[in-house]
Amino acid sequence: MKKFLVSIFMVLILALSACGSGKKDKEPENEGTKQQIASATTTVSAAEGGMIETDGGAAKIEIPAGALDADTEITMTLFEKKGFPDEGKIVSKVVTFEPSGLVFNKDVTITLTIDSTYTTVPVNMAVVPAFLAGTKWSHREAGGDPIMGGDPIMAGDPIMAGDPIMAGDPIMAGDPIMMNAGHFSSYAFILVETGTTPVEPTNEPTEEPTDEPTDEPTEEPTEEPTDNPTEEPTEEPTEEPTEEPEVIQEPYTLSCTGQTLCYGTDNKPLEECDSDPESGYFGQDAQHSSSCAARNFTTGGTDSNPTNIDANTGLEWQRTYNGTLATIEEAVNYCENLEYGGHDDWRLPEIQELVTIIDFSFYNFVDDSVFPDFPTSGAFWSNTIYASGSSTVARLGINFSPTNSTGIYNYAETKTNYAVCVRGDVFRKGMILFESEQLDGGIVVTDTASGLQWTKSNVTGKTWLEALEYCENLTFGGNTDWRLPNINELISIMDYTKYNPATVFPDIDNISLWSSTSKTPKNATSTSTSAWKIATKTGLTAPSAKTGKNNVMCVRN
Repeated sequence: MKKFLVSIFMVLILALSACGSGKKDKEPENEGTKQQIASATTTVSAAEGGMIETDGGAAKIEIPAGALDADTEITMTLFEKKGFPDEGKIVSKVVTFEPSGLVFNKDVTITLTIDSTYTTVPVNMAVVPAFLAGTKWSHREAGGDPIMGGDPIMAGDPIMAGDPIMAGDPIMAGDPIMMNAGHFSSYAFILVETGTTPVEPTNEPTEEPTDEPTDEPTEEPTEEPTDNPTEEPTEEPTEEPTEEPEVIQEPYTLSCTGQTLCYGTDNKPLEECDSDPESGYFGQDAQHSSSCAARNFTTGGTDSNPTNIDANTGLEWQRTYNGTLATIEEAVNYCENLEYGGHDDWRLPEIQELVTIIDFSFYNFVDDSVFPDFPTSGAFWSNTIYASGSSTVARLGINFSPTNSTGIYNYAETKTNYAVCVRGDVFRKGMILFESEQLDGGIVVTDTASGLQWTKSNVTGKTWLEALEYCENLTFGGNTDWRLPNINELISIMDYTKYNPATVFPDIDNISLWSSTSKTPKNATSTSTSAWKIATKTGLTAPSAKTGKNNVMCVRN
């Protein structure tokens, strides 16, 4: 599905009576320690849009026409806050949606009610919209107008999006508060500390002039100004880091590898991708293209300096490259000083961005209709430092040489490689948050940003064909739709700020994992007998003989 960063407007509705009174769409159910209040399911038309609302209006979502690519059945469920992480900070009910990971083409509006027990935001606090990422509420990346301490929660003048909400400002039913998200998750309003202490400064100046206005003008200024500034600054910086939630990756859309053909063990293209699950070749990358977003580049920039805009990542790429080999310092300077396509805010890409322009359906990784002037051999720099801890500093890059292709690899900073520049917010910035859950038959690990679910355990000693068959036939965690991940999906669980292992995936060993992506041969008559694998110790990729043996970890959407 085409990727758009979704702006979800969380709308504040006042609860002047008990929230959720009246008939519910479904009877309340208990889900572990979480108490379900109501649930509503509607098939929303892609052409006309639609609205889903619980009886009584405790929760509502409005989806405009054109926000969906296809008619979609959506379930909205409202829960009491009890049982959710940090429930003491939650000031509203919690709303969740299915299907998870759904991406919109336009803004949608979610309406929630604030608990009737809250009438004023406490001093030094703010109410902000937040989404649940794993076991933590994240609001720093959500954006939106906070409701500051001292604000009464009552009817009054409406506050427009972007207006500051000052102490004493009334909050009116229906005031929009903006929140950015990439797909459906769990949403609520929470209380967070602002790190300000407005009371202290106002008390002390009024006391001192009334006590000793004339007798000791020199004593008190020397005592108070030296005491107060040392007290307050030492408190503020130490409090803020502990109160701020960790910056985690926002939801994003993962692009397909581009591979559209199926291959045998000699890597000659098969006449067609076999649709028979009993076939020994079933489960390859190309057969699961519906599980990822199709690659989608459009042309931007100027006639003389065209660019490629990736609709899945939001990144804009230089359509050409620097044209000459350069050290990492030269490559960084080249991008920082580049004026191209009407822009001057170019930078060298991070490794998780550089991999998004690889098209694994091409022998040398590059779709020449998108990047027509790229070299057919050589490597490209990324700005990401290789986190090996070695005394020799290295950066990660991608080797585009078909005869020596290693995919993601590390290069000493003294080496010379090519550079292609990018602009836009860093894609997949922040910590990857994994959430583990014990289900029937084993532990399932969810990547809260990509939405992918993984088997926590892995098996050893399987050839590529055995790996395909293993995942396709696997029943695990109560699910049967497991598959062997493609190479982009394996790269997505790597954290290239880490090493040994290069991931925060729970309890994983240093192993090599098979992907379902074959190494594309030069042409229909060429043979190449390998598929792509990744090493969890380093995060580096490489082709591996399909008759050799590696570990297997399965994935599902």
